[in-house]
Parts: sequence; C-alpha cells; structure tokens
Amino acid sequence: MGARSDQFPIVTDPAGGSLALSALFVALSLLTLFILLGALRMRAWLAGIIGLLVALVVAVVTVMAVLALAYVLNQSGQTNTLGEFPAQAGGLFIFLSSILGWIGVAVTG
Repeated sequence: MGARSDQFPIVTDPAGGSLALSALFVALSLLTLFILLGALRMRAWLAGIIGLLVALVVAVVTVMAVLALAYVLNQSGQTNTLGEFPAQAGGLFIFLSSILGWIGVAVTG
C-alpha cells in the first residue's frame, strides 16, 4: 500500500521539504566524514566523544538541579515569601531589587 502525500507534510511541503532534505544531506555527509576520521584516529575520536558526553551530563545535571530547586521553592511557598520581604522594604527596595532579580532567575530556572 503506497503512502499518500498528505501523510508526510514536512517532506512533501515545497519549502520545508527542500530544507529538510538539504539538512539531511549535510548531516549525512558530516556524519560520514566524522566516522571516517574516527576510524583513522580512533583513540582521539573516543577521547573527544567521552569528553563531549561528560560535558553533556554535567550540563543536564545542572539544568535538572535548577529546575528541581524551582519546583521545590514554588510548591513550598518560598517564592511568595521571598517576594513579599522586598516589597515591604520601602526605600531599601532599590538595594534589594538586584538580589530579588537574582533569586527570581534561580527560582524560575
């Protein structure tokens, strides 16, 4: 049974299809190049891949920790408490606003 053209709108769309096809050819050619270079210098290639994976794990764990902190602070009501204190500070709010901004960035992730 053949596939209809409306089942694959990204591939059959004139603008999106050509862009996706071009990206596929570029990605496949780069992948072929990297595999060939890796076969020639396997030890350096493996060291690079391992370094990349370690950096990726560190980045993912960091983002997960920030999102976990944001979740805990939002669910426990600490976000409201941290926002109410500077709001009641009056004239000192000028000095506390930068700290409040930093806390806001940490809380929202």
